[in-house]
Amino acid sequence: VINERDLESIGNIVPSWDSDNYPELNNADGINGADATGLYWALSYPEWRAIAYGIGDSDGTAVRSFPSSWWLRSPDDYGNYALAGWSGGGYFASLYLVDSSAYVVRPAFNLDLTSVLFTSDASTSSSGKSAATTTSGYQSAAQPTAARKFTFLDAYHAIDNQDGIKTPTLTLKSDALHFDFSGAPTGSANQYISGFMNDGSDDYYAKYVSTQTSATGNFNAATPGGGSLATGNYILHIFSEEANGYLYSDFASHSVDFTFNVNSGTVENLTLTSNSAFGLDGGSIALLSGGTFNQPWSLANGSTLTATGATFKPSSLSVHGKDNTITGNLNASGGTLNFYLPSNIAGTNTLLNVTGDADITGSTINIMKDGGVIGFSSLSTAAEINLITAGSLTVSSPFSYTSVTLYAGVALYSTAYDFALSDGSSGSLVATTTVTLYDPPPPPVVTPPVTPPPPPPVEPPPVEPPVVEPPAITSCTSSAKKPTATSTATSPATQ
Repeated sequence: VINERDLESIGNIVPSWDSDNYPELNNADGINGADATGLYWALSYPEWRAIAYGIGDSDGTAVRSFPSSWWLRSPDDYGNYALAGWSGGGYFASLYLVDSSAYVVRPAFNLDLTSVLFTSDASTSSSGKSAATTTSGYQSAAQPTAARKFTFLDAYHAIDNQDGIKTPTLTLKSDALHFDFSGAPTGSANQYISGFMNDGSDDYYAKYVSTQTSATGNFNAATPGGGSLATGNYILHIFSEEANGYLYSDFASHSVDFTFNVNSGTVENLTLTSNSAFGLDGGSIALLSGGTFNQPWSLANGSTLTATGATFKPSSLSVHGKDNTITGNLNASGGTLNFYLPSNIAGTNTLLNVTGDADITGSTINIMKDGGVIGFSSLSTAAEINLITAGSLTVSSPFSYTSVTLYAGVALYSTAYDFALSDGSSGSLVATTTVTLYDPPPPPVVTPPVTPPPPPPVEPPPVEPPVVEPPAITSCTSSAKKPTATSTATSPATQ
């Protein structure tokens, strides 16, 4: 079953002429005649004969049968007619011209089997992979006997990874197959982190978690959706995928591959068999003996990696926390080593112990702080931290390294931690600490603003009353006579 996004204009690339009508089958794959061009083509008569060979179907009926009769591209004895495949499985000379629509086109194509992760039943919407949900646990993935769908490797997931196809970065949280993941494709409702597992006799498939909205998360590959694994030996492949409907193909990343066994419910002897970016956070895992592992790795919080018999040469190795162990050899020459110091680091603590030999020639070495700017609670001047201890340690000669200064504290830059590295002659890469305490700067002096005095009162200018001129007097002449006064009073002298 081919996804509709992969079909490319089938109608205009189907050849309809074969220069050799009925040749003998004489080349390596049993197919002869003129080469067809394009991605899809109609079968020739020799190809039609060849498809039944090697599948236990002597007359080809199972493969050749189809709901409708279908065109072959070989002509018959008449120039404008072609042979056709009969719906019942045989063939016959067409009764119709080649431009007739009486028959259907049943295209053939070349399939690169190396791009197929696995096939599954597609007979119904509730069979095979389509039956699995993130809560249903492992479902049977038996080889299909009828309609089937493919899960292909797909470059749609490409970032800088193997063969240009994106693989999620897994971090094992515990020996019980509990993983964190990052870098998964997002954006589609059909995006999942999924797994395909074999117990030595049967195949199983599970959808662990949807990644539609987040490229990071976690899942438990031992008990997805509940349940437990029976005692036995297992092979497990974990991948990101676009899981489409039952009539459509699915597309997936390269898988991260493991072997392990289960004993009374306990996962044991977990071994990574694929060269994949990986991490441990308190868990333990072994590398496949004889394998080469050169992808980025991280170890954190007391993890144990067994690399005995394997070539462990990570392009970058990040070490978080204390007491991580590599059993075997470490070749980090020319790579990057990142050491993340926890807040409770102290002198004589070891971040990474390599039981075999460690080669860090030409490595870039970074010392960083886990936990932001919070200070180190137990570091003092002259404290010696073992970044790496090993059976033997090979470093660049002459050894040169610029000391690293980390700042921390409540007040910004209140404490400085300087780390100077040894030359590794003692078999250990040691960081010697110098601690410098700085008093926080005094708060700035703030001078209150000076209030200016109020302005002096302003006396209003004196107001002079206006000068009022009296009105001018004008003389008048009257013709009236002044009255004469008459007195009747008696003079005292005459009384």
